[in-house]
Amino acid sequence: MVAAKLSTFGKGRPQDNASIDALKQDEAAELLNVSRPSVQRARKVQESGDAKLIAAVESGKITVSAAAQHVAAVTRYPELSVIPTQKDVVTVAKNLDALPEDERMEARSSLLKHDQHTLALLAEKPPMPKDAPKKAARCF
Repeated sequence: MVAAKLSTFGKGRPQDNASIDALKQDEAAELLNVSRPSVQRARKVQESGDAKLIAAVESGKITVSAAAQHVAAVTRYPELSVIPTQKDVVTVAKNLDALPEDERMEARSSLLKHDQHTLALLAEKPPMPKDAPKKAARCF
């Protein structure tokens, strides 16, 4: 997160107006002995994560990679933002991705209605049991 902050400038800032001593992502990564992809993931978390998620990363309660997976899942499926645990959000998103398109749309519709049964089925640890998509589809 620190490397991402070092290499972050406000949105819309023209490249040619950047300070001469501004750090690029790869330079910030090298300075703090982390990978450039880690800096990029941290940047996504800073841009799209909520304050609670960012604070969890900064305090060491959650890794940058896990937070980036959470942000990606909520970006793909905004209805998952109401799920309280980051791990469940990522698991549900992976299981939604595994469903055929029509079943995925039905599951998402049920999640929007706060259907706890559908959520419980989709929150099963991957890989889902082979009959889990069928069970989830029967909920609709």
